[in-house]
Amino acid sequence: MKVKCILCDGKQEINDQSIEAKKIRNHPLYLYTCPACSKRVTQQTLIRINSKNYDPHRPKSESFYRL
Repeated sequence: MKVKCILCDGKQEINDQSIEAKKIRNHPLYLYTCPACSKRVTQQTLIRINSKNYDPHRPKSESFYRL
């Protein structure tokens, strides 16, 4: 199956029997990222999480849901 990376527009061929190919066939809006782009996004995410300015989204308090 031929796929195109959404970040770098690189075209690749993946095995038709792979899990990623099945996801793309069953859900056409599934976005494919090549291994290089996926690794780059993962590294940047870890850098952002480990920075002192990172503030994860906190769940709202229960009192908010009781209104």
